[in-house]
Amino acid sequence: MRDAEYRELDSIANVAHEGINFSLQSKKTIYYIDEWRSGSIYKFVMHKKGDYTKGQTFVLSVDNFIPSGGVAADLYNEQAPGVVRTGAATWIPLTDKHGNPLDGITDPFRNGPTNDPRTNVDTRGGRVAADDANGTPYGRPEDMEVGKLRNGNEVIYFTATSENII
Repeated sequence: MRDAEYRELDSIANVAHEGINFSLQSKKTIYYIDEWRSGSIYKFVMHKKGDYTKGQTFVLSVDNFIPSGGVAADLYNEQAPGVVRTGAATWIPLTDKHGNPLDGITDPFRNGPTNDPRTNVDTRGGRVAADDANGTPYGRPEDMEVGKLRNGNEVIYFTATSENII
């Protein structure tokens, strides 16, 4: 038996990947989830279709989501009035168009254990970068589907296990 070959990509944020799907409109765009108890939704836009080594990484931020005290990860399972995590959203860049982390954003490609970035500074970089950019957190998001609305816009559906929502 041959040894398996693999290559680690340092162009897609390092998270507990789940629900990876291509955009219906652009085969250069990949959507994916950090399936953690404060996971966010990400997209990676390749410079060239099929080349996963170069592109820009973003995190989803629901327009009406406002983290209490500036710590998005504290509200991953929050059901309090006024905490909105559905609806219109904006893709916040974590990297520039060349894939370099932006100023003020933790390196989203950093390796590390899968744990709470508030208690372990060495955790995977993607979830820390999402918190730095005020990405909207969810309670263990997973199983993403990409759909198309009548107006032609894409819509993302996923479950949030800890919250029992879709």
